Amino acid sequence: MIDEQLILSGVNRKNEKAWKSLYEHYYAALCAYVNRILKGSESTEDLVQEVFIAIWKSDKKFDSLQDLTRYLYRACYETGFGEGGIHV
Repeated sequence: MIDEQLILSGVNRKNEKAWKSLYEHYYAALCAYVNRILKGSESTEDLVQEVFIAIWKSDKKFDSLQDLTRYLYRACYETGFGEGGIHV
């Protein structure tokens, strides 16, 4: 279990320890989600990593861990299937 407020605060401040905890908490679930979308594509792990990197590089801030979770899943979907999706 992760401390939601601590993680959220750290993610918004680009704290590496918070990002590592977030990554470790969500990586497997996001990979499983992307794997279902892309039907077992070999690029699943790359796509999930790209999403984390893109969010890290962005100035996006999140009001709640739920918003962040929703954003992660939506970003994975858009990266895989969205307009200009490179992994379809």
